[in-house]
Amino acid sequence: MRSCGITDIGKVRKENQDSFVIERVAGYTLGVVCDGMGGARSGNVASALAAECFTGHIADRISAGDMLPLPELVREAAIYANVKVYDRAFTDFTCEGMGTTLVGGVFTDSGAIIANIGDSRAYMISRGVIWQISTDHSYVEELVQKGIITRKEAKTHPRRNYITRALGIGREVECDVYEADAEKGNIILLCSDGLSNMLGDDEMLAAAKEDPSPDGLCKKLMDLALSREATDNITVAAFEF
Repeated sequence: MRSCGITDIGKVRKENQDSFVIERVAGYTLGVVCDGMGGARSGNVASALAAECFTGHIADRISAGDMLPLPELVREAAIYANVKVYDRAFTDFTCEGMGTTLVGGVFTDSGAIIANIGDSRAYMISRGVIWQISTDHSYVEELVQKGIITRKEAKTHPRRNYITRALGIGREVECDVYEADAEKGNIILLCSDGLSNMLGDDEMLAAAKEDPSPDGLCKKLMDLALSREATDNITVAAFEF
């Protein structure tokens, strides 16, 4: 498996509050993207801490031979990361109110187990088709699911950046876990909303057709997003099976 991740501050923000980690442990690839809550204090601390705790917890379990079934392991790691972010925010006044999204998991030769909290996304690209694996925990996604607005209208809704779940806001958080089977040549993308708000699914797919290599694809997606308004931090990680 080949992988690559990149992040950029974007064109407007003064600080990059996104973080990502890619790590290989005993035949497994671990990957995560976190987006610190915009406008909250120490969003960069929250995202970095969550990313490190998520992958570190999984790596420690694997290295110790103390394995759970992978869906349980990624859920446990996300909950562990939430507690660490919450405790830091609770005990350090400089971090009060911080939070972060998280999308990440464990990648094997046959697929991935993905955990998601917030509106950072996981996509699958397979046989010339792209689809979103994860479901956004956001106000507009709830409206879309209820049929109140269309997905196109959600793109420009004034409350499109309101998320309904995040790490660090409470000591407990609900985590969704997805199992994604994959075959040789498939690609999974993890990204913050700085990318998904700038590019449509068709544009991501077109970029993957032009250059499916993880490093080439990440660069193409980043360059395209930065060529636009890029009002938010942008992070993308690609995993090729």
